[in-house]
Amino acid sequence: MGQCNVSLDMLRKARDVCIDKSFSDCKYADMAPLFGLKPRGKGFDIPSFPPSKCRIPLSVWQAILDGMDQLENEIGSFDAHENVQAKSQWTAAWFRPLVAMFESRILNRPEKTIVGNRTRGGRVELQYCLQGQCLLVVIVVKTLGDSMAALDAMAQLIAELDAADFCNRKAALAIPVVKGILTDGRYFRFVNFEDGKITRSPHIATQFSDHETTATSIKPICEMFFACLLEGWVHGLRAFHARSQRRETMEGVRRPSATDWDSACVAATNALKVASNLKPADKAQQALKAVEPLPWSPVAAK
Repeated sequence: MGQCNVSLDMLRKARDVCIDKSFSDCKYADMAPLFGLKPRGKGFDIPSFPPSKCRIPLSVWQAILDGMDQLENEIGSFDAHENVQAKSQWTAAWFRPLVAMFESRILNRPEKTIVGNRTRGGRVELQYCLQGQCLLVVIVVKTLGDSMAALDAMAQLIAELDAADFCNRKAALAIPVVKGILTDGRYFRFVNFEDGKITRSPHIATQFSDHETTATSIKPICEMFFACLLEGWVHGLRAFHARSQRRETMEGVRRPSATDWDSACVAATNALKVASNLKPADKAQQALKAVEPLPWSPVAAK
């Protein structure tokens, strides 16, 4: 513990002031005990969960495929690159049309390139936020094939999720689950941070042998990412709504934005219910067309 490059006191201080702090030097053996995990357990003792999926409207799925084609024309195929920045461009291209559905309510903060002992390989962090409230953290690494590198990247993701949860709570905008994704573009692992506990999905692999295979393999990833956004959207709006209600109670007067918050929460919840209603494969096309477009209209809160 004493040899941790980023001390636990440093981690706690970073959380206390809610600053942009890189935890790229965190080691899994040092982080694991803080969350009830075995330092030498290599992550096998992290409870597993099956990630949720939400079906994607056909027009948005087509935009993802078009973006993938355009990116390949610009920078070449995924396998042509080993650089982590190039890999992050691919994952961002898959996710960008999904984020755009929220009409700037959820924003991606892609400006972080994380530096540490492994910066020759590098890591890129993407944060997806609702008016400053962190819903989802994505960390892109060069490779998850090296078990020690993967564990240390997991330690960093855990630290980032813990810090995001703390900052949300400090702003009185706590949400039940802060979500994370760890990926090298070929393998994806989804992570939930809930009540100080960590759960993870199994590794989910993608394939890039040809266009059809690539599209087939990334579609579940996109559906899982969309579920993360929609669930975070619902939880985030409820947190803002709850904070508004607390202020109403303190002021003793109904706030003008109360109706907007009510409408936004109902619309977001309905959208999540519809999108989560996955149909059998033989009815997939009809199911997708049935939610074109998804039945919600985000309401700008005042």
